[in-house]
Amino acid sequence: MPKGRVASLAGLGIKNQAPMVETDRLELGDTRLNPDEAVIREREDLLTKASKYKIEDQSELEDAKRSEGARLHFTELLRKLQVIAPGLQARDGSAGNLALYYPRTPEQLNVALREGGQNDIFFIFNKYVGGIPKDELPEWGYVDIDTSLIATREHVRGWRTVLIGLIRAGVISYREAITEFGDPENDPRNMIWMKKTLEWRQNPVQKFTLRDYMEALRA
Repeated sequence: MPKGRVASLAGLGIKNQAPMVETDRLELGDTRLNPDEAVIREREDLLTKASKYKIEDQSELEDAKRSEGARLHFTELLRKLQVIAPGLQARDGSAGNLALYYPRTPEQLNVALREGGQNDIFFIFNKYVGGIPKDELPEWGYVDIDTSLIATREHVRGWRTVLIGLIRAGVISYREAITEFGDPENDPRNMIWMKKTLEWRQNPVQKFTLRDYMEALRA
């Protein structure tokens, strides 16, 4: 029997009268969900809480359609990169990937020598600037998401992502990148590219890191 107050009317002289039931207000609405509804509500609450951990521009990055189109084999990508950055070197990295290294500037070398902790001469004189999967790469990649709809890793890395990393590491200039690989200005998938390269597009022939840029602004 539902919760509430039951008033018998027998004492009023009316016999065989059905009880009068006043329904508990907590029984009403969605405060009392069935098991399926409760699971849905709980999942919605968890997704809301988890949403603050989403990466920037995740809604675009999780779209697998970004990777549609022609591919560029990693060997051809590396060849084209070494045309505009002759000092760029590739070594075997994690399984199925190449690690990219580029000579440190004199200032970066001084910092590395002061910090120490490295005995291999190669890694003293060269800095890590990115990685390339040993595969055919799409121009634009996308990420996998977990059950909380949070990005976990790159499912496919696009070669534009590699270029962004090299531009921001001061290895290549923006002008060199678009001269060798084309300008994606009119590509509808370019939102992240345009955001991540803003300072370099404003200074297209210069090679610099974001730290260099910020220090120049403070000077």
